[in-house]
Amino acid sequence: MISSEQDSKKNVVDHGSQWLGIKGKPVAICAAIAIIIAVSALASRQNSAQEDGSGERTVAVSRGQWKVPIESVQCLSRSSTRKTMILGNDYSDHPEVLAQFGKSFGGLPIRVDDPNCKYVSLTAISTHDRAVQLRGQPALVLTSVGLCEWAAPQIIDPNRCSQKNVWFFQGDVEPLELVATAFKAFVEPQDRHWAVFRADTTNEAREPCTSANMRSIFFTHGHVPDDEALIVQTTIVDLIRPEDWSGAKVSTKQPQSSLYAVAHVEKVLKGAVWNDATALFVNASVGRCVQPLKVGDAGILVGSANEVSGGIARFFPRLNMGF
Repeated sequence: MISSEQDSKKNVVDHGSQWLGIKGKPVAICAAIAIIIAVSALASRQNSAQEDGSGERTVAVSRGQWKVPIESVQCLSRSSTRKTMILGNDYSDHPEVLAQFGKSFGGLPIRVDDPNCKYVSLTAISTHDRAVQLRGQPALVLTSVGLCEWAAPQIIDPNRCSQKNVWFFQGDVEPLELVATAFKAFVEPQDRHWAVFRADTTNEAREPCTSANMRSIFFTHGHVPDDEALIVQTTIVDLIRPEDWSGAKVSTKQPQSSLYAVAHVEKVLKGAVWNDATALFVNASVGRCVQPLKVGDAGILVGSANEVSGGIARFFPRLNMGF
């Protein structure tokens, strides 16, 4: 699994090229090969009918730190001191670009320097580094999207952000299409650090969630995939809300079911969850039609964990599509 969590703690999302160490910095050969292999492997899993001949954009997405749950966002705010730069041009006051910011989050209002709203940003640069490739084609445009909390008016807290980088492999993308595609990739649930995303997938008509198509994050013995770095046997001991996951102010009213929970680690089957981590904060918002969690649910979780603090690790499970 490829992780950019360590680098993501060093810089604000507006400097996406510096955050991933792409522009103007050497990339270790082993890291470059790993990224090429990871993205190519993900691409090979796509349906053969979804090749580039359809005319739709296929992008690679790398997820950095994820501290602000999208479900908890009530309004958005941009910064008066930070520009929205797209391929060398300033789109900070472009009405269609700003409209796309809010549209991507369900039509939320866009404000300026409002600490009561989450800071939202996008920046895009040209890149000719061959470390990220899709079916042999190196990335041509790197777009960084971020959602952050404010430390104070006009001051962004770089350690309280959710971030993704979106890599385009065609150079003819127009700014408005770039913005729309990048935000669609940003809000799409992602349970791995790397993913391949097609912009048309979020526009397709989707069947409603029913008891027949609901999926679980739990696996059972004998049906556990072995291609993840961390596999643990757990029991859900408490339910939390997106605000709890992000560290925001928590109310005393708790849900009866949730996609966010605290799981006790019964046994580590593969990998390690650090010596002092006996519980996991589980984020099960990894796709559509996911079964809500309840206290007492038990099974095997497959995925990745990070952000160890006070004996608790944040866990990003892989959805059991065959459940």
